[in-house]
Amino acid sequence: MKAKTSAGRIIGIFMVLALVLATLHTPSEAIAAGKAAANRKAVLKIVNSERKKNGRGRLVLDSTLSKAAQKRAKEIAKHFSHERPDGSDCFTVLKEYDISYDICGENIAAGYSQSTAAKVMDLWMNSEGHRKNILYKQFNKIGVGYYKKKGTGSKYYWVQIFSD
Repeated sequence: MKAKTSAGRIIGIFMVLALVLATLHTPSEAIAAGKAAANRKAVLKIVNSERKKNGRGRLVLDSTLSKAAQKRAKEIAKHFSHERPDGSDCFTVLKEYDISYDICGENIAAGYSQSTAAKVMDLWMNSEGHRKNILYKQFNKIGVGYYKKKGTGSKYYWVQIFSD
């Protein structure tokens, strides 16, 4: 009888320990998700401000485009290119999320100093090709991805995906 009670206690202790350890990882993920959401909104606000200054319509933040952009942000942390790590075109990510479009564009950025939406938007607005995407008349949707890679000295990765 005592053996069952001791075994039950040990199992109970392990279950509690497993639950505690599982919840220790959750807050950092929640913080990262919250920061990514805040960065998406901040980028959208600056993009729409720039578009307004230049006589363009507002873009709508699209959640599915943002999922694709988030995936791309993690990909460019491994392989910084408009080409995906498997060698395919960057826009193949849109097919994975069943996103249909007639026209689309992608802006990417990586670095140590692009730690805020304002800093990365300043970089993009001072680059002719990136600026063209941000101000392109036919785009009406945007997805934004943000990723901070651990172990890189706080290197930040950003992606904007635009579509009609």
